[in-house]
Amino acid sequence: MKISVVCPTRSRKDILCRGIDSLINSLSNTANVEFLFRFDEDDVSTLEEVMKYYETLETDSTSTTNKFKWGESTFKVSETTSKKHNVSMKFLIGHRHHYHYLNRYLDELMYVSDGEYIVNWTDDLEIMTNDNYEGWDLLIEEGEGQHYIFYFRHDSHTGSPLYPVVFPRKFFEINGRLCPNVLDDWWYTELCKVLSPDVRVILHWGVNHHCQLGQSDMDSTCRDGRMVWERNRESKVKDDYEYYNLEEMLKIKEYMDEHPNTKKTTQYHQTEYTGLDFDYAGASGRWER
Repeated sequence: MKISVVCPTRSRKDILCRGIDSLINSLSNTANVEFLFRFDEDDVSTLEEVMKYYETLETDSTSTTNKFKWGESTFKVSETTSKKHNVSMKFLIGHRHHYHYLNRYLDELMYVSDGEYIVNWTDDLEIMTNDNYEGWDLLIEEGEGQHYIFYFRHDSHTGSPLYPVVFPRKFFEINGRLCPNVLDDWWYTELCKVLSPDVRVILHWGVNHHCQLGQSDMDSTCRDGRMVWERNRESKVKDDYEYYNLEEMLKIKEYMDEHPNTKKTTQYHQTEYTGLDFDYAGASGRWER
């Protein structure tokens, strides 16, 4: 089964590569995972630094155009192989949508992805070492042929929210997009309320979040993106900004009702939603750092 890791990124070569390296080093089989990155066309220097770091060998380069629900987009796709890790990597470069339209970056990445499941990764995450399993990819592969929403444990030892999220690419295909706005983490939460209770699976694997928000020395990516969003919110987006599209959620529910999951995974299936936070130790008591 193929898994796609998608990551919009800007001006964060070091922290991005640290996180991606942690994912690769915790894989069981690199042949089954592809990594996709989306760069702005005014951030070519970072793109080149990342490609150099991963010692990429380009195998194909195309210009892709697609009409998404939010409009037509044209971007370049460079398909490569990393000689550093022997893993497939795709680099997308195109128009700068800005943080306010982060969902558009994700739509472009998912559009050219090949995985049955998609890992929604951010460029400030780092997966924790876990000696309980041979690879995080094996936990996702347990969902092959099913439609589960997997959650890594975000900062597991602190009781913070669950993130990142892994979901079936089919959810993107059904509506031609994922979340209609930048708040994709809340979109997953609302979707879990609509679907059957056991669709939400909590992975026994933690992820550290090296969040720049609120730091005295925050980088330009956070300062010019997230911080601007925090100050201005919807005033900086166009009239077509949406919150949640219930019709699209119900389309996914209709598909799930017709194609219900028939096999559970070995991980914890949270059958009752109680909020973003989740007491992992209360579920199994076996978390070990």
